[in-house]
Amino acid sequence: MKTTLDADVFVSIFKKISHQCDSVNMTANTLSVLFKETESLSKALFQELENDKVNVDINNFSEFEKLYENVIRWSEISDGEDSLQILDPSQIPFESQRLYFLWPEYCFPYYFDREYYRIEAIFKEFGMFIPPVPKKADMYERSHHYLELCK
Repeated sequence: MKTTLDADVFVSIFKKISHQCDSVNMTANTLSVLFKETESLSKALFQELENDKVNVDINNFSEFEKLYENVIRWSEISDGEDSLQILDPSQIPFESQRLYFLWPEYCFPYYFDREYYRIEAIFKEFGMFIPPVPKKADMYERSHHYLELCK
């Protein structure tokens, strides 16, 4: 059985396909621009990380521990008053990636945010001690917990 297309139907289908192709091209162009921006941001971030590594010499875990203390606790002057700031534990995944990029021998990227049961399973599987989880309200101890896991 042979099927023929009416010229009007063919033109209608072609217009629909052409419109969809235009949408796809616009989307592809947008994604290309976003990728280029992300790529340049990534290059800048990695350059910043490389500069950090050059500026900080870490030779053992004790020195890494001191560095990490400065990451999670720092002093900020606001309105002429010096106040202690604590790293929000929700920032640990980002900070752990940054630290792992610089000093992989002392830490690991923490991808277990909101899935702590997975890290418990990994530690249990390898017979490793897992430190107790601090109370949710204790921001310092929650941020410090990652360092304890690295030990």
